[in-house]
Amino acid sequence: MKKRSTFKVQRSMVGTIDQEKNPEKMKRPAPWPEPPSPVKCIKEDANEKLLLMKHLNGRIADLKAKASAEMEAVLLPYKAFLDALQNDKAALEKELTALMKKNKGVLFDGTDVVNLIHGSLIREKGDHVTIPKTALAACEEQGFDDVIKIVKSLDRDAIEKWSDAKLTLIGAERKTKEEFTYSLKAEVSRRDGGGK
Repeated sequence: MKKRSTFKVQRSMVGTIDQEKNPEKMKRPAPWPEPPSPVKCIKEDANEKLLLMKHLNGRIADLKAKASAEMEAVLLPYKAFLDALQNDKAALEKELTALMKKNKGVLFDGTDVVNLIHGSLIREKGDHVTIPKTALAACEEQGFDDVIKIVKSLDRDAIEKWSDAKLTLIGAERKTKEEFTYSLKAEVSRRDGGGK
């Protein structure tokens, strides 16, 4: 019946007669690869993220430089024209202000706003105090402390040198602080395998 085929299957599982005589010629299955350690996986993941970060930093810098160069190139033909227009506008504003000051009696007779076809002229009246540079010293001399601003702040460097007992007196405490940051290598050689 079908015993022959079963025998062949069993025989093929064991190997050929030559292999049975010489076990060194037997094909041995490849050993299962050793699973990577969790630390190695984490380091590889971190290294991959650093590589991507380095790549992104380079692309960002390149795009910024390219955009800046293109913007300068676009503005360059207009720069002289824009500067001239801005200077003309500033001079015209000075002339208009001088015209309003010189003719305030005629323009602002009984009003603070004069509406014209192309806009409005506005006069704002109010008290304005001019303070000389020597006013601070004069206020200190006269004892006018209510107008002197004093910004109070703590000297963190000095407090960090205090003992823990003294820190508790002001409600402060010393704690361990962890900071995480990264540093990118300029170039990675092929020999060191990317720092794995």
